[in-house]
Amino acid sequence: MHLKRNWKCAGLLLMALMLVLGWSATAQSKATVSGTETVRQKVDLRVTSIRAERIGVTPSGAHQVRVSVQVSCFGNFPGGAGPFRIKCEASDFISDAFSLLGESNITGLGTGYASVAMPTETRTFEENVPAGHTRHYRGTVDPTGMIDEANEMNNTANTRYTASGCPGSDLVLTQIEMIRGSHGGVLFHVWVRNRCVVNCRGTIYYDVTPISPAGHAIEQEISADCPGETTFGPLGTMLATGISGVELTYDVHVSVSGGTCRETSTTNNTYRVILGASEARKTVFCRY
Repeated sequence: MHLKRNWKCAGLLLMALMLVLGWSATAQSKATVSGTETVRQKVDLRVTSIRAERIGVTPSGAHQVRVSVQVSCFGNFPGGAGPFRIKCEASDFISDAFSLLGESNITGLGTGYASVAMPTETRTFEENVPAGHTRHYRGTVDPTGMIDEANEMNNTANTRYTASGCPGSDLVLTQIEMIRGSHGGVLFHVWVRNRCVVNCRGTIYYDVTPISPAGHAIEQEISADCPGETTFGPLGTMLATGISGVELTYDVHVSVSGGTCRETSTTNNTYRVILGASEARKTVFCRY
């Protein structure tokens, strides 16, 4: 009787042991699968774009610079990452230590799996750069390693900005086109450039004065705005007096009135052009 009871107890113990071993193997198998899935489905945060642009000029001539850092969350699966940070740093020399320009928080960013366009987040940081100086910028996503990523080595991107160009506004003519008409008159088109960095806002116009043979000046409004370091044209179709078969000389002048535009120099606003007696069409590239 005792023997039968002992065999029964031994059987129950064996079954219990087999169940425990089976459960352990299943749990280990699930952990392995789960672990594999975790590795396979890690996101990858990257700085997909960093650019620095001038947004203004201070009275001292320093450039107001805005640095835009764009990040994306890569992953071939539905999911995302967050929260994390974007950091922007600056240095005068790429080999020197970078100093913090600013940080910004991102609540969350999805992978955009199966969507047409991958979601992005952009943060901007601003500072003034003295005229003539070059600044190097570095953007970093998740600088403190808050997110466990598939690749931790691609979280940084760099760009630089040089505060070049003259301060203020300065309008110049860059190109003048002359087309002689059948009755001797000359059709004018002009190209104008604001060669300095501040936007020129006002009534911009040009006039043509016949010098030889002498004649009356004509004037035409061509624009209300000429951004810094920008060329625009052809502008203003205008017919000036002329004579067929004769060499013609004109002074072409660009100017601005009203508005907020104040040119740093007006000594370079006029350009003299000559259309030869046998020339029916001519383009002059102005040099200042």
